[in-house]
Amino acid sequence: MTVSRRLLIVTLLCLLPSIAAGLFTQFDLQTRRTWELGELAMRQAELSESDLLSIIDTARQLGVVATRFRGVEHLQPECGQQLSVLHMRLARYAFLAAYRQDGTLACASVPQLTGDNPPWLPEHADDERSNVGQLARQPGFAAPILPVGVPILDPTGQRNGTVIIAIDLDWLNQRQGELRQGRTQQPARTELIIADRGGRIIVRNPPSAAAIPLGDGLWRADALSDTETEFAARPVAGLAQLTGPDNIELLTAYIPYAAQAEPIYVQVGLSLPAATAEIDAIALRAAVLVGAASLIALILALAAGEAFIRRPTERLLVAAQAWRIGNLAARAPVSEEVLEFGRVAIAFNEMAASLEQRVAERERTTQLLEQRVAERTAALSKSNARLHVEIAEREKTEAALTQAQKLQTVGRLASGIAHDFNNLLATIMGNLELLERRLDPAQDRMHTLVARATGAVQRGAQLTSRLLAFSRRHRMARRKVDVNRVVNDLVTLATSTLGRRIKIETRFDPNVWPGLADPSQLEAVVLNLALNARDAMSEGGKLIIVTANETLTEAEDGAKPGDYVRVDVIDDGTGMTDEVRARAFEPFFTTKGPAGSGLGLSQVYGIAQQSGGTVRLHSVLGRGTTVSVLLPRTAAEQEEVAAFGDPRRLTKNLTVLLVDDDLPVRQATAEMLMEFGCTVVEADSGEEALRILRDPGDYNLGLLMVDYAMPGLTGVQVAIVARNLGYAFPILLITGYAEFGDSSEPGVDLLGGVLRKPFSAQDLESTLARLMSEEPAPAVRS
Repeated sequence: MTVSRRLLIVTLLCLLPSIAAGLFTQFDLQTRRTWELGELAMRQAELSESDLLSIIDTARQLGVVATRFRGVEHLQPECGQQLSVLHMRLARYAFLAAYRQDGTLACASVPQLTGDNPPWLPEHADDERSNVGQLARQPGFAAPILPVGVPILDPTGQRNGTVIIAIDLDWLNQRQGELRQGRTQQPARTELIIADRGGRIIVRNPPSAAAIPLGDGLWRADALSDTETEFAARPVAGLAQLTGPDNIELLTAYIPYAAQAEPIYVQVGLSLPAATAEIDAIALRAAVLVGAASLIALILALAAGEAFIRRPTERLLVAAQAWRIGNLAARAPVSEEVLEFGRVAIAFNEMAASLEQRVAERERTTQLLEQRVAERTAALSKSNARLHVEIAEREKTEAALTQAQKLQTVGRLASGIAHDFNNLLATIMGNLELLERRLDPAQDRMHTLVARATGAVQRGAQLTSRLLAFSRRHRMARRKVDVNRVVNDLVTLATSTLGRRIKIETRFDPNVWPGLADPSQLEAVVLNLALNARDAMSEGGKLIIVTANETLTEAEDGAKPGDYVRVDVIDDGTGMTDEVRARAFEPFFTTKGPAGSGLGLSQVYGIAQQSGGTVRLHSVLGRGTTVSVLLPRTAAEQEEVAAFGDPRRLTKNLTVLLVDDDLPVRQATAEMLMEFGCTVVEADSGEEALRILRDPGDYNLGLLMVDYAMPGLTGVQVAIVARNLGYAFPILLITGYAEFGDSSEPGVDLLGGVLRKPFSAQDLESTLARLMSEEPAPAVRS
């Protein structure tokens, strides 16, 4: 390969990084712009959502105010005048009206509203709470409406009517248009869509080709597309790229029904071509400039290579050929001594005189090597010292691992014991409840004895729950808990454990909010903190446990702003140094030597984080330690209990395939099911259950109730085979373990519910009612 070609290749290789950097920069700019557009679209959607929710909430509050007028509350004739006063100067509402429970119009704020039982009224009259309806049209009104219903309750709490606040959709569209025009950073070609829970669009701005007139120059399309309907059904908000009605690619941000407090779907789309046009133009100009610069660089490189590299190299090659054939008198021409080729020629010419200089260089090289050997020896010494430190750290880690393995072994033993106890307790509880149902109501003493035994079973269930919490195999099951009661019960239990030298004082806030936590995990948290406090007070002392309410105004260590229940565990022990406090929550870190596991505070921190709260640690050396655990307050909607009507109506004549290898548990469960009016087909193993499923005979199986842990096939495996055989009935898994497997285990998604042993007849009946209300009668096998 010639020197010129090599120079060309070198030049191209030198240009490649610049070209690659330019391409990467353009790609990065495009990516960043797309991300920024997505963020902007989501903010626009959230602003529109917030405004609409505010309008709906205002309408709901207006309806509540209206129900408090005496005329409206009692549906008296003067209620029309009272509604007119409320409606005055509120252009956003088409009308305010009060309807009786039978659907007749009692009064309205405007005279043009007439007629009884409008088609959109039943969805409000049948709902016990205030709700938002769907897009509707009312005779006498040009614009469609979005009705908001508020129940009218008499002094006894009975419902006797409904107040309807009708939001004018012409006004709503006009407001959304004005808000969008007044927002800063509003990109060109932006599309807003708001739809009701039925998928009908109540706001679209600007209109599309498929739109219909809404009034006052605004437009509205009929309904969401199939893709938009799919977005509306998703659980969380997100971004997607869609093709708009005018074949323009849109970057769309959507907020589905599930992500909002009201059944409203919001979608904002930004035109990608319009938003990225400026960046595309810049990229094109940059590409042209890079191409022109590369071409000029190639031409200059070739010209420079000919003048400064190829010709001088040719002259050196001629001289080298002469020296190769023995013409040592030959000399390379020296054109410019200051250039590289000139210096090379001089070096060739002075080769003979450089021998002594090479010897001196060799000696200096020897000295340098000796110096490097000494430096390497010192480095090896340092490495050896580090190795000793690493060995010590590894031994410490191995000790911690050994301790963890011991805890794991004890945990497995506790988990197994808890499982066997749960099976025994399930048998006892089931038979006790069956016995109580068969007792004469007049046998008060027998009922008292059964109640005592049932209470003992429930206490045994609490004991197994604590065993599972100790084994760290307890699945987190957050629910509403009375923090004062849980902590007080644990203090009673732990008094003997802590010893007489520890004085326990409780300061409970009587108005403390209900917390959201797993009761057994909360007990483990308080017990761990109490044991740590006891160890810090080796000479005895006072342990104070405080409960209180607290509201966080800003996020704190993963805990979001909101209401929390705080549990403080305070001791007057030795306290902690700054170094110990900084590592207190690290797993396996302990100051107790081999006797400590190093898992107590780390478990407390993990449970608080999983519960949605956090932990604070304050300690002063020599004065004591305060550990504060914050648990989220139970939200109102989490306190509601679903109602399924009369459970016996749903379970009567139901044929249940019951699968459990434990005969006493299976017999007790079968008796409960027959009490509910069910027909029970029993199987003592997964294999026997599959035989019945493949050939059910005359049985019309309507539900599969299967134990998880059995010899051979597990309950989940039986569920998978049942679905593969074509059965569509609900599947209920019963288990005495705290956790029956990972949620990602194949087949878990087929389960309709999980019932943990021991369970009461009421638990079983309500669970069956829920399952049968969610799914229809079993499908015929394929």
